[in-house]
Amino acid sequence: MSERVVAEIRKNNREVIRVALKEYEGRDICSVRVWYEAEDGTMRPGKDGLAFKVELLPEIAEAVSAAVRSLAGAPKSGRRSSQRPSRRSLNS
Repeated sequence: MSERVVAEIRKNNREVIRVALKEYEGRDICSVRVWYEAEDGTMRPGKDGLAFKVELLPEIAEAVSAAVRSLAGAPKSGRRSSQRPSRRSLNS
């Protein structure tokens, strides 16, 4: 499996969170990594991120869904809903 970017989420003006599926040392993994815009305008991977075997995706998706559900009932103070980053899905 070559790297396939499945989504990019804008973190701020210079960074995106990139979700990709790829092979590493013979294993299929999901990589969630911060990419930043370098001075020459190219996007480069940062040190922040995580990678895990794709078999964990359902559990991780459920954990993220639980976090979203818990925010739904949380008070809005301290949340920056008007500044929510844009999300671009790269399904192909």
